[in-house]
Amino acid sequence: MSHVLDFIDDSFIDIIKAEGCRITDSQGKTYIDFESGCWATSLGHAHPVINQVLHTQLDQVMHVGTRYPNHTTEEAAQAVLNLLDMPDGKCIFLSSGSEAVEFAVQCAKKITTQPMLLCLSQTYLAAFGTSKERSPQEWITFDWQSCEQCSHNNCQDCPAVAEIPFDQIGAFIFEPGSFSAQVKFPPAELIQTLTVRVRENGGYLVANEITTGIGRTGKWFGFQHYGVQPDIVAMGKGLGNGYPVSAVAMTCAAATKLCQTNMSHAQSHQNDPIGAAVAKTVITTIREEKVLQQCQENGQFFLNQLKQIQHSFPIIVDVRGKGLFIALEFIDSQIASDIHSQLVQRGFLTGYKPGQTTLRFFPPLNIKTEQIQALLNALQACLQKISQPEDTGTAIPKKG
Repeated sequence: MSHVLDFIDDSFIDIIKAEGCRITDSQGKTYIDFESGCWATSLGHAHPVINQVLHTQLDQVMHVGTRYPNHTTEEAAQAVLNLLDMPDGKCIFLSSGSEAVEFAVQCAKKITTQPMLLCLSQTYLAAFGTSKERSPQEWITFDWQSCEQCSHNNCQDCPAVAEIPFDQIGAFIFEPGSFSAQVKFPPAELIQTLTVRVRENGGYLVANEITTGIGRTGKWFGFQHYGVQPDIVAMGKGLGNGYPVSAVAMTCAAATKLCQTNMSHAQSHQNDPIGAAVAKTVITTIREEKVLQQCQENGQFFLNQLKQIQHSFPIIVDVRGKGLFIALEFIDSQIASDIHSQLVQRGFLTGYKPGQTTLRFFPPLNIKTEQIQALLNALQACLQKISQPEDTGTAIPKKG
C-alpha cells in the first residue's frame, strides 16, 4: 500500500529509473513513456544537457529572495519573450502551470475595466483559484461544440457569437487544444473572430499554453496555429523538462499598464535562478537539436499511421492531433480503458482519464520513429484482441 496521497486510481508501478523515452520499474520491466511524465519531459527523461545545467546551477545559486535579481533569470526571460515576439515585454517565472494561468488571469483582470472573462466550453485552466471555479458571475463560457458543423458562411453571422456581451468582456482566455485532455482544436475563424471582438471593446487575449506550448503541437506555441497574437501567455509543462518551472509573459503595453495598478505578487520560488536556467536551456536545446522539425515529422507519421489503423477498426471513431499532441477516440470509455490497460501490460504508458473515451499520446518531442512504430504494433495487437473476443469467437467487422 502506498502512503502517498495522489488521487490516482491506477495500479502502482514503482519507477526507479528514467532515460530518454524509457522508464524502468523496480522489477526491471521497461516502458516507453508516451505521456512525457506529466506531459512535461519535452526532451525526454534525464536529458544530459538539462541535467548538466541543473548540476551547474546547484553549485552556483539555486534560490534567492524575490527582491534580488539574477542574470540567469534575466537571460531566461529574454529567451521566452523572443519566442513570443515580445522583445520589450515582461516575464515572470513561477512553479506550476496552474499558478501561471491564475497569475495571467489576475493580471488581465487588473488591466481591464470590463467585469467579465470569456473562455470556451470544456476548457481546463487551473487546479485552483478563479481559473478553476469560473463563477458565472465573472465568466462567460461559449459552447463551441457545434462550430465545426456550422452552416453559417462566417462567424460574424453566427447568432451564438452575436449573443456574447463583448462590451462586458475584459479578456478572452484561450486554450489552443487541450480541453480537459481531449485534444480538441476549435476553428481558427472562431478564435480570430472572438479575439477581434474582444479587442474592439478594449479587452485582451490571454493564451493558456501549459499543455500546447514549447513545441508540443509542432510549433513553439499552440496559438500560432490560429493567426492571433496574445497579450499575455501562460506556459509550463515542457518549459522545465520535468523540473517545476512555469512562466507568464506579456507585451510591453500590458506590462506597462499592469505596473500602473496596485498589483503585487510574491511567492517563495518566484524567479528562482535554477528554474530559469532550466527554462533557458530547454529553449536553446530545442533549437540546437532541431526538435521542432522532429516533432512535426514524427507527429505526421504517427497521425497518418493511426488513421490507417482507424480504417480497420470501427471501434475507433476519431483520430486527431497536431505535432505530438495526439488523441485516439473510441466508441465508449470501457474500450478506451481496456486498451490503456493492455498497453501498460505490453510496456507502453499512454494517457487515459477514467470515464473518457479518449486515449492520449504526448511523448517526448524527440521520440524515435521506431519507438512510435513499436507502440503502433502493440496498439494493433490490442485492438485485434478486443475486436475478436476469444470467449465468443465473434469479431467486429473491419471497414472496407
